[in-house]
Amino acid sequence: MDSKAWIWVTGVVIGTGLLTGSVVAEPAPWEQGVRYQMAVVLDAEEKELAATQVINYHNVSPDTLDRLVIHLYPNAFSDDESPMRQDHWMGWNGRLMDGAIDDRGWIRVDSLQVDGVSTPHSVDYTLLRVDLAAPLAPGDSCTVELGWNSRIRPHTTRSGWRGKQFDMAQWYPKMAVYDADGWDDDPYRRGEFYGNFGEFDVSLDVPADHVVAATGLVTEGDPGWDLARARYQDDEVPDAEGRRQVTFRAQDVHDFAWCASPKFALVDTSWNGIDIHSFVRVGDGEAWRDSVHVYGARVL
Repeated sequence: MDSKAWIWVTGVVIGTGLLTGSVVAEPAPWEQGVRYQMAVVLDAEEKELAATQVINYHNVSPDTLDRLVIHLYPNAFSDDESPMRQDHWMGWNGRLMDGAIDDRGWIRVDSLQVDGVSTPHSVDYTLLRVDLAAPLAPGDSCTVELGWNSRIRPHTTRSGWRGKQFDMAQWYPKMAVYDADGWDDDPYRRGEFYGNFGEFDVSLDVPADHVVAATGLVTEGDPGWDLARARYQDDEVPDAEGRRQVTFRAQDVHDFAWCASPKFALVDTSWNGIDIHSFVRVGDGEAWRDSVHVYGARVL
């Protein structure tokens, strides 16, 4: 088995989970099978993503499914009427999304097919519901193909853009969990995220000067790590023309996150054959160069 890469991005660990709250129900003795394939293009100037996505969904439950439910998390930030907006105005963070309308984030599904056939679907902010023409029996699988676009919001709640850096979490159409209690179709309001473990093959197309860090291992292309390695004090990063393409593969993980910036410096080492990649902003490398190695090894 290949060694797993643990990646720090400006203080955030990608690939580890945070367990909070309490268990409210016994887990089902099965977990639905999900595989994602995505091709994503970042428009850094317009702060937008354009993507095609294929979801292979395997129903291992004992139930026959007549619909699918998919989360569209970025729509929690789309307008004043979203459940997230309403909850946060009443709750502890009334400052959420107080910017201009043009700064709001959203995700829009432009096309959707199930097994090659255009399929009726509806969107209620962060929930996309798909009515299946043929019910999905236990043991059967289906393929969902989507074309979508997204406006990236200014950085808030772990995701968004700040300057030329993009931190992408809860950013793509993600299958809701189907378990012993049925579909987990609560809208995204606040709190942590319940999701299936699955496989991811994600191709990212970004500006050539952006260094990319992401969940999983690189299978194709160049994430720009050679460019960023040992670049500790150079605040003036030269411009680069063209685009950079890189593909990451992750197996049996809960989610896929990624970051990209022209100002990342890479500090990397290994511990017992496990790679540790630490990404910090240029100019901060001297302060972090030694300590991130210690922290990384200590975590592992």
